[in-house]
Amino acid sequence: MEWLLPTGASLTVVGKAVKDDSGEVWIECPHDGPFYVAPMTFDELVEHVQKNVRGISVFMKSAATVVLLLITVDWVRTGLSYS
Repeated sequence: MEWLLPTGASLTVVGKAVKDDSGEVWIECPHDGPFYVAPMTFDELVEHVQKNVRGISVFMKSAATVVLLLITVDWVRTGLSYS
């Protein structure tokens, strides 16, 4: 994906810094870590990621509760006899 940025736009890039023999430095996607390019500050990016993690955590806990409730209801309906 390619984007055009206006002159003076700020970006935060989280990745792997690489320096070649000529001294040129660039950022690349690491083999075993995150790679983010975002038009926000580092603190805003961290906050955004944390909100996503909290949202996923709430969803997973809710889904687990529903599954346990369904298992319990089925267990009660079948006469408490699972073998």
